[in-house]
Amino acid sequence: MKTSDKSKNIENIVETIENSASNPSKDKDYCLATLYLILDGEATDEQTMQFKLHLCECFPNFNNYCLETAVKEVLQKRIEKKCVPNDLVANIKAKIALEI
Repeated sequence: MKTSDKSKNIENIVETIENSASNPSKDKDYCLATLYLILDGEATDEQTMQFKLHLCECFPNFNNYCLETAVKEVLQKRIEKKCVPNDLVANIKAKIALEI
């Protein structure tokens, strides 16, 4: 990659980070752009620290998501789908309504 291309690429990454920082829905873009900066050795110490902190916060959530997905897959494969009697459904709904 040419130096001018690399500079332009870094400018695009920095712009993505700045835009994402003000918009939490673009968190993924922010993390990816910051990761590229870190890998290229262009990230500031503050950006590197923020990325590491974010990674520490997200990783447990990612593990929980993977576990939940695996449990759902197993349940879908193992549970036999049967029709439930209407009176049983009504009885359960009535009990739930009393609890609320």
